[in-house]
Order: sequence, then structure tokens, then C-alpha cells
Amino acid sequence: MTFFIYKSEYMRAITQLFLYFLLCCFLMNCSNSQATKEKHSFTIPHVYNSDFNTTDSIEIDLIEVTQLLATNVGFMGIFKFGDSIDLNVKNDALRNIFIEKKFNDPVTENSQTGLQLIVDYDTDVYRGVPDKLHFCAYPAYLVNTSNTGKMLYGNGGHIFGLQEAMTDATDANSWKPIEMRSTMFYDEADNWQKIIQPQEFALLLFLKYEGTQKTYMRVRIKNGDEILVSNAFEGSINPLQCIPKEGSIEYQIIQEIHQGTAERDYFYGATIPEINPKVTKLINQ
Repeated sequence: MTFFIYKSEYMRAITQLFLYFLLCCFLMNCSNSQATKEKHSFTIPHVYNSDFNTTDSIEIDLIEVTQLLATNVGFMGIFKFGDSIDLNVKNDALRNIFIEKKFNDPVTENSQTGLQLIVDYDTDVYRGVPDKLHFCAYPAYLVNTSNTGKMLYGNGGHIFGLQEAMTDATDANSWKPIEMRSTMFYDEADNWQKIIQPQEFALLLFLKYEGTQKTYMRVRIKNGDEILVSNAFEGSINPLQCIPKEGSIEYQIIQEIHQGTAERDYFYGATIPEINPKVTKLINQ
């Protein structure tokens, strides 16, 4: 009788250990599944510049512009999901090596389609050299959450894009560009293409402007044959930024576009400004 009691208790202990083992396997599988999900999900990274001592009070004036501006969008590199990115001078040098060596990947047809454009206007990124020439920008991301590589096209240290703003809060069709493609430092020989692999993103920087007028903004990117437009976000501009200044290179190019003697690709599908438009009221004016 004692033998059967011991055997019964032994079998009960074995059963409990087996059930405990199954429970541990289940919990580990859940944990691994969650970790895999997090690994394959994009979250906005921590972007900073260690050249600037953020523990001190930093006073960097935003760029004050009173006309439509010809400029470019900064390309800062391609990174894996979850990276913390330091945009200091040393890392800039590494990025410039990539640009100068033109590490081009082979182009695959329509491989740029499927990138997500995400903007983080609330983050200030300082560029330049402390106590010398510097400015403030905000990051945007071209994100690849697919299972295949996506092509990114650029020129020198830039990709092709601009910022837009709403000039009438009651009119959803009142989007106007406050920037256009710059011809400065542009040479077709400096064109390059690079694949953004799955679970990677390209970091871009847009200028952040001084402005007394609150309005909705968005960014526009031309990547190969595809145009990407971000969701709207709240920002600040000077309403004169929608107007080309008479006599400027921007004014001259727009005039030539309307005359049909210049290409329309300066605005990547955005509304081409009139030469003498009226400045409409902005939000909160």
C-alpha cells in the first residue's frame, strides 16, 4: 500500500513539473513574439547632436525668411529600427564618405514604392558648430516596414523635397509651397541611389523657420518616380514665405515655368506659386 502511495505522489510531482515546463515555454514564446513585434515596429528614434551641450541653455534662433526659398532636404543616413542617432561632426564625416564614394546599390524597378513618410516637427535638431554658424531643423523619416528593400534616390548630401503650408484654414485646397528645389551645389554626376533594407529608415532634416503665424504644414518628397506627402502637422511660418521675391532666382525660375521655358519639377507636384499672389489669412491670424 505504501508503494502505491509513493508512486502516486511521484507521478503527481512529474505531472506538475511537466505542466510548469509547458507554462514556461508558453511565457517564453509570448515574450519572444512581443520582442519580435517590437523589433519590426518603427518607433521615432532619439535624435540629438552631442556637439551641443544640451545641459546648458541653448539659444539658437530659428531661420527668419520673408520669401519663398530655394533649398534642399538634408540626408543624414540610413539606420536600423531603434537606433539612437548622434548627428555630430564625426558622424557627419562618415556620412560624407558614403556620399563622396557613391556607394550605389543596383536599381530595381519600382523598388522605391512602399516607403512611409513620418515627420517629427516637435523635435529640435541643432546643426552646425556651437558658437559659430548653426541652425535648427526637425527630423523626418522614410521608413521601410516591408519585407523587401526600397530604393532611395539623392544628390550629394540631399534628397529631393520641400515644405508646404496652408494659407487658408477653411480651404483644404490652399496648400502652398514655402520652398522649392535649389539649383545650388547640384550636379547630376553627384546623383546616387541606396537601398533602405527592411526594418531600416532614412533620416532627413528640414529647416525650422521663425514665424508668427500658426498654420498646418506638411512635407513633400520626390523619390524616383514616386511623390510622398506627409500627414499635416501644426507649425509656424511667415506668410510671406509663400511668395517669391521679385528679382530673386526663385522669382525668375517661377516666371520661366509659367512661360513654359523651365521644367516644372522644381516643386515636386506642389502648386506652382503665382508671381503676385495675395497673402490670405492663416490659422489664428
